[in-house]
Amino acid sequence: SGLRIGVGLSWLAIIAAEMLIGGVGIGFFIWDAWNSSLVSDIILALVYVGIVGFLLDRMVAWVGKRVTRGTSPA
Repeated sequence: SGLRIGVGLSWLAIIAAEMLIGGVGIGFFIWDAWNSSLVSDIILALVYVGIVGFLLDRMVAWVGKRVTRGTSPA
């Protein structure tokens, strides 16, 4: 579960870094939409961020199950 939390936090850090550095990426897209008052684009981008975060979490959980198959929980 620590890896799942770490992946989620790193995904948020990537978005925040893109907002600060600018140029390209979903973080820059959100920041640009915020400055342009494009609420529909902001909502769309946040849904995208949520979906990607959910998929990353599911992927790490799946890998965790495959790696720890046959071990009993402590």
